[in-house]
Amino acid sequence: MAHEGECSPLVDLWSGFESVVLVDACASGAAPGTVLRFSADGAPLPARGMRSSTHAFGVPEAIELGRSLGRLPASVQVIAVEGLDFGPGEGLSPPVAAAVAAVAEDLRAGA
Repeated sequence: MAHEGECSPLVDLWSGFESVVLVDACASGAAPGTVLRFSADGAPLPARGMRSSTHAFGVPEAIELGRSLGRLPASVQVIAVEGLDFGPGEGLSPPVAAAVAAVAEDLRAGA
């Protein structure tokens, strides 16, 4: 059985923090560049649209692992940006790039 840190570095990264904001891509069927916000404080993330990582252990799984181990911060907010193309390649589509820039600006401003 793997140590939880081997399964998800996120569990180790947020250790000691009371509040965490995670930004990830999603595929919920919304228009590319749509920004969705979720709180994982009291319940699992919605399964629909939250893709598993290419590393076989995505944000929803890391959150639930942290919750089951008693290592989930008191506040976990997830900001998901709807992607356009999840295939191999470089760069972001224009609507996704614009959304990522807006999310980054909001985070810098403390929103």
